[in-house]
Amino acid sequence: MELDREKYQKEIDGKKVDLYTLRNRAGMVVKITNWGAKVQQILVPDRDGVLGDVALGYDTIDDLQAGLPSLGGFTFRRVRGQADR
Repeated sequence: MELDREKYQKEIDGKKVDLYTLRNRAGMVVKITNWGAKVQQILVPDRDGVLGDVALGYDTIDDLQAGLPSLGGFTFRRVRGQADR
């Protein structure tokens, strides 16, 4: 089940927060906020086409604000370090 965009639309520190959706032809869906580039959901189809969520994320922006700051966070430095090896 995909996250509800309306539960992420809010204003934080005077800036509008929203949830954006990226999709590819294979059926993969990624949901990401513009508040810290936090990935909240990654849906990947299995061999039967059934989508499964493979990311740890929150159901609402309020849950995200109250939760662990690193959960769903974009870790470019760490990823970049692995890519350089």
